[in-house]
Amino acid sequence: MKTRHLAPAAALIAGAALTVLALRLDPQAASAQSVATGLRPPSPSDHILGPPDASVFLIEYSDFQCPYCSTVHRTLHSVISASKGTAWVYRHFPLRMHPQAGPAANAAECISEQRGNDAFWKFADAVLAERHIGPATYSRLAGQSGANASQFAACVSATKHQGRIDADQKEAVRNGGSGTPFTIVYGGGRQIKVEGAASREDFLEAIRSAGLEPPRRGAHGGSKTNPCRSGNTAPPCPADQRFVPAQLT
Repeated sequence: MKTRHLAPAAALIAGAALTVLALRLDPQAASAQSVATGLRPPSPSDHILGPPDASVFLIEYSDFQCPYCSTVHRTLHSVISASKGTAWVYRHFPLRMHPQAGPAANAAECISEQRGNDAFWKFADAVLAERHIGPATYSRLAGQSGANASQFAACVSATKHQGRIDADQKEAVRNGGSGTPFTIVYGGGRQIKVEGAASREDFLEAIRSAGLEPPRRGAHGGSKTNPCRSGNTAPPCPADQRFVPAQLT
């Protein structure tokens, strides 16, 4: 079993001092570092699954075409079910190595614009369960959500929500994200970075480290198989940090 290390560091967020911890899944301890972050606190403009007044939030920066994100998506559904007072925030982190990640993110926002937060999460669940995605996938899911087809097509064609997606992506990198999935446990006066497709127990441990004790209903670990890299550890899919807006195909 690999040893997990939590390394404290100081950070400033919106003028308030918070403790930042890094949870890694490799045998080397994360080095302490002082970083100035600009993490947006969860708000009604976010895509939130769970109580909007939760005491702890799992802020995930994700890529709809990243297979590792598909793994952690299932894990986080289990985590919030096991953790009272915990909510999940989805933010975008499309990588250049995944050509459909940006278009999928735009499609998700276009569906949300018409059909709301529940439709966004249904889209996310469906897309991350698919092996191959593309424009036909998004149109089909938009139709299933009840979205107006012509309005959806115009929204997608205009990449209407690219500004929001780029802002999420830059925020992830600014806060230490180097690939996907990248999650920040936010609560209890702390931020805890969880990199890669951590197991259910890894996330529950991070929540406890934030000063909360979620009820434990078994410790079923997530898969540690990495579809992005080989080896025995579970790093995230690597990020290309050049912020070129994704174009629809």
